[in-house]
Amino acid sequence: MELPVRYQQQLQQTKQLQAEAEKLVASAASSSRLVAKEMKDDGFTLRDIGQVMGISYQRAGQLVAACNRD
Repeated sequence: MELPVRYQQQLQQTKQLQAEAEKLVASAASSSRLVAKEMKDDGFTLRDIGQVMGISYQRAGQLVAACNRD
């Protein structure tokens, strides 16, 4: 199907924004893993990390473990 140019442009812009959003989400996830690991290395407990980051202590542990695998 041939779309009018204005729709093609809007769809292209949407795809670009989605790609940028995916990069930002990946960057935020990486940053979360790093800060959790650094806090753990500095002696914070997983409960402390979870409280500060607004996540469960289990999730904090997952972030620390994931950073150790990277």
